Amino acid sequence: MSTYAYVNPVVAVFLGWLVLHEPIDRYILLGSAIVIASVILVTSAKVENQTIAEELPAVEAAGD
Repeated sequence: MSTYAYVNPVVAVFLGWLVLHEPIDRYILLGSAIVIASVILVTSAKVENQTIAEELPAVEAAGD
């Protein structure tokens, strides 16, 4: 499902080279590696789900 995040940067660089004849130098390769590594870190991060009720302090019942 999230594989498009890995593929899109590679396809964009390839299409830039193929269609627009953009040169691929070491800066492009280094930038691509950084983007792909960042995508890997973001998609593999563990996220804790926390409900709003857990974040709010407890409210005491008002006595009449």
